[in-house]
Amino acid sequence: SPHNPSEMYVTSNYVHKTTDAGHSWEVISPDLTKNDPKTSGETGGPITKDMTGAEIYNTIFTFAESPIEKGQFWTGSDDGLLHISRDGGKTWQNVTPPTSMLPEWSMMSIIHPSEHKNGTAYLAANKYMSGDKAPYLFKTNDFGKTWVKIINGIPADEYCRVIRVDPNKDQLLYAGTERGIYVSFDDGMKWRKLNNNLPLTPIRDLQVQKRDKDLVVATHGRAFWIMDDVTPMYEIMDNNLKTNAHLFKPKPAYRTQGGQGPDRLDVGKNAPNGVIVRYKLDSKPNKELKLVFLTASNDTIITYSSLKDKKGVAIKISKDFHEDTKIVRPGTISAFEGMNTFVWDMRYPDATAVEGTNIMWAGNGAGATVVPGAYKVVLMEDKTVLAEQPIEIKKDPRKKESDADYKEAFDFVQNVNKSVTECHKGINQIRKIRTQLNSYVDGIKDTTLASKFKKEIKPTVAALDDIEANLMQPKAKAPQDVLAFPVMLNDKMAGVGSNVAQSDTKPTKNSYAVYNDLKGRIEVQLNKLKEIVEKNVPAFNKMISESKIPAIVVEK
Repeated sequence: SPHNPSEMYVTSNYVHKTTDAGHSWEVISPDLTKNDPKTSGETGGPITKDMTGAEIYNTIFTFAESPIEKGQFWTGSDDGLLHISRDGGKTWQNVTPPTSMLPEWSMMSIIHPSEHKNGTAYLAANKYMSGDKAPYLFKTNDFGKTWVKIINGIPADEYCRVIRVDPNKDQLLYAGTERGIYVSFDDGMKWRKLNNNLPLTPIRDLQVQKRDKDLVVATHGRAFWIMDDVTPMYEIMDNNLKTNAHLFKPKPAYRTQGGQGPDRLDVGKNAPNGVIVRYKLDSKPNKELKLVFLTASNDTIITYSSLKDKKGVAIKISKDFHEDTKIVRPGTISAFEGMNTFVWDMRYPDATAVEGTNIMWAGNGAGATVVPGAYKVVLMEDKTVLAEQPIEIKKDPRKKESDADYKEAFDFVQNVNKSVTECHKGINQIRKIRTQLNSYVDGIKDTTLASKFKKEIKPTVAALDDIEANLMQPKAKAPQDVLAFPVMLNDKMAGVGSNVAQSDTKPTKNSYAVYNDLKGRIEVQLNKLKEIVEKNVPAFNKMISESKIPAIVVEK
């Protein structure tokens, strides 16, 4: 019972009620089926009987108590009768739709009393086992005294098993047929197909979660499916889609552990851990489409772009929402005509990556997860703002951490990533300087001069190699190599951040101790690099200038 959890009901050809968890039952109805002997006699034969019970029918197949009025019961039988009681089962009325609308002996598959209006109920019936594959869906607004057939938009040979009204939105209906799901935004007057990526399969039942607003689908033979967040349906129903590009309001997301990175965000198999952002485009945009995520104070967190390079990876975009250079994360947003979906993993940008090989073991510099609170998402085409919506990220209700704990952990990971970024920028600089030194010297055709320059740059190259080897492990060329060679400063620092990011608790004292130690050691190496950049590189350039080496050497 939706009104009393200690009351439970089960049906045969009668309605049975228990108030003691099934230890005892009372019958609260007469026989609410036709109880025709020809539907409940012996089966099989004439030589061998087959009394499995599968062919016997005079059973109350669907039962529901009104969520609005306690003691208002609806029953539908598999032999074609519909009844209602409004006094807890003391009296019952036959409210079966007339045979001019619903053929006799139809199976009453689902009766669903409305959560919004007392007296309104929805009925799904079928008669396919008698060769009639027509859909039969009905609604009543007067406790079953009159019925309206509501099948417009459903194919004539697609019989129905279930109809439900959204508990959060009156007149938003979902229907399950033998071949999929349909939705109606006008109380059943017109239906539209809603299969999307759902396989072609019979739909036996549907439920909309009142709290989470997800549509849960029970199929016959193809498992359970869930459509995460049906709130865009509410905006469509309210006719809020008045622009060429509509950004739907994301429902609140919970910050939970175990799925914060894009590599662990498998939308196709599991519920995504992140903010589900949906946007509808009337046509494919001519320019770059962007999703910009911001704090409540309009500070940019991260930007995602629809542009791709030849490898299909997001490329650098020139300017973000606040006109400073950003690089979008690997993976792009879609820009297709129609509905598009993107899942934001609630993280800031990753630390700058090393250009070239860099095998990491302890951590990867993944961006810090935002603290619970208020945020924004902006949909843009090039530099034009198309739409904006608020985002609410909630705490994991199972956790006891304070706001200060979340903030301290966030700041710690951000500081770690800042250090990792400085480290990787230094490594990138080392590789560029070393490449240019070697390339330039290798291009000198005068052997005497080339030998002189090689001797001059040898200490600098050796120093660069030594700095790089302290900042990272250059010998690691494949993942298994980290088992043969020790992890170095960048990997250790990233590992500290990864360790703290795995929990919502504030960092330990030892985390700070290790962070400060590694930060100091990284700074020592970066200061050595700075000295080379400020002294050795200018000295080399001066030597090149004084040697007056031709920029172009034409071989004869």
